[in-house]
Amino acid sequence: VKPIDLTAIERWQIQTCEERKYLFSFQGQRRRDLRKALLQFRQYDDMYINIKSQSRYVRDLVKGANDTFNYKGNMKNSYFGGAPRGDNLFSYRFSEILSAGTIPVVYADDWLLPFNEHVVNWTNCAVFIPESQINKTREILLAIPDDVRCNMQKCALEVWDRYIADRAGWVQGLVRSAISTKDVNR
Repeated sequence: VKPIDLTAIERWQIQTCEERKYLFSFQGQRRRDLRKALLQFRQYDDMYINIKSQSRYVRDLVKGANDTFNYKGNMKNSYFGGAPRGDNLFSYRFSEILSAGTIPVVYADDWLLPFNEHVVNWTNCAVFIPESQINKTREILLAIPDDVRCNMQKCALEVWDRYIADRAGWVQGLVRSAISTKDVNR
């Protein structure tokens, strides 16, 4: 995970619901058909899609993670960020997207989210689209009202800060999940 550091001004822009350039962004490797399906959205000016071959991706990492393709900048300028499954159900992009105050769009059927609903109400912080509905991404995202989208961005950044940015947060989230699960099972 390569967190995206936000300046105080960028954090303030999230809190005040400043406009961003892109409705949706995704950048990643070409691994699965699911990711390739995102290429259909390149036709829209407000959707940034960059699918790279593994060799191009690794080359960028070998250069010292210089962010040659401006992933961090694109995430900071997007309302929503794609988190399609990779080789597994989980995508490390999920955490990176949260760190940018961007709303994750998860395409991973049967994915078990970190922390339970008593700790994080993920429907307030992320969008979940069944893999079979990936073609409806734009339609789904455009249907989210601006005020709801703004609150989702705030929630995404709050979850990052509180539970995911460091190990202490992870432990706190896991303990709260365990305690709330224990209480429910009584």
